[in-house]
Amino acid sequence: ESQVALQLSDTQVMDRLLRERTGSMPEYNRYDTALALGHADQAAQIAFDSMQRNPDEENMHDRFRQHAPQESNYLQYRLSGTNAQGALSDQVQQVQALLQVAPQVQMLFGWSQTGLSTAEPTLGTWLPGGQRLGSVGLQWQRKAGSTNMQVFQRDERTSQVGATLEQTWNWSPRLMFSGNLGYRADALDSAPLQVGGQEDHLRLGANYALDNRMALRAGLGWAQY
Repeated sequence: ESQVALQLSDTQVMDRLLRERTGSMPEYNRYDTALALGHADQAAQIAFDSMQRNPDEENMHDRFRQHAPQESNYLQYRLSGTNAQGALSDQVQQVQALLQVAPQVQMLFGWSQTGLSTAEPTLGTWLPGGQRLGSVGLQWQRKAGSTNMQVFQRDERTSQVGATLEQTWNWSPRLMFSGNLGYRADALDSAPLQVGGQEDHLRLGANYALDNRMALRAGLGWAQY
């Protein structure tokens, strides 16, 4: 009954089952039902209890890993050592924050500072000593899909403002379509483009899940550098 209610998005039945028969519901269904009803704290407690009893429970861990960051406020800092990417090496400091402003709606804030270096003489003449990137965005998560809008400012040799818009559509439990529109976004196709380039792009894609860990993806895109 709980599985049928989840598939039909029958919130009245889901709410009744969670209140009256929570002990007899399968564990995964209890977690999915609590999350579908917007009871993020209850869903997190179900996941914690499950993982405490069985630390190797991969399916519950996957559910929690995917959903928890979207339901909680957080602030995180990351410092990475020297990382070589082809002819480029970088060292990154990054701060990210997520603020839950309404059910299924989050604001995203980001700041990063990257030190760049290269052993390639020609590339080195174009390479700025570092770059700073600040961003603010809005994310809307719902059962039918998600929308993510972001505006950012990049400071290198000059200061530039860009934006991205990402949209996903959940056609079925296995099939998802996506679209991505970018203005003055990062160009990552080659080291010179990473240093001195940017791109406007449009990308469309489709994902078909074969199981919990494997999927097929097809996509097409257009970019102007």
